[in-house]
Amino acid sequence: MSQLNIETWLHASDEEREDIHSTWDVNNGEGKEVAEEVANLLEKECVYDIHNVGITESNGQWQIQAYAGDDYESLKDRGIIFLGFKLNIIKATT
Repeated sequence: MSQLNIETWLHASDEEREDIHSTWDVNNGEGKEVAEEVANLLEKECVYDIHNVGITESNGQWQIQAYAGDDYESLKDRGIIFLGFKLNIIKATT
């Protein structure tokens, strides 16, 4: 998996991403670079009011964490998967 890069990840199917993600040893940082690049893509491309996008580990998998402003209520319960990573939406405080 160490040869996996963002281009390969972007061209993989959802099923392939899920299979790859499930094999990563996140405790040793495996897949972290891909997760960070996907988080950066989300921050650049998202049309919703989100900011402070980053990654976090939960239950042995990388997840994307983002703070939402005005769009929090419409995003919080959607269960969004963005390019193979679960998206955790947190309400931004002002």
